[in-house]
Amino acid sequence: MRQTFSRLSKLLALAALVGGSLFGVGAVTASAQPLDGWACSVPAGYTYDQVANQLGVCNPSGFTYSYHLVH
Repeated sequence: MRQTFSRLSKLLALAALVGGSLFGVGAVTASAQPLDGWACSVPAGYTYDQVANQLGVCNPSGFTYSYHLVH
């Protein structure tokens, strides 16, 4: 029983380490770069100057709006 708990603890620690390095660093890098061009939504701090209603761009099965972002 103790050996199983030890293995499970090590496995969970490894999963947390790998998950943190894959998702934590990527999220910081992606949010640090300014957005430019077209997007499917307008994030906080941005405005838009053009709107396009296109098929299959932001919604793979229908029409939806895309926004040209201005920061």
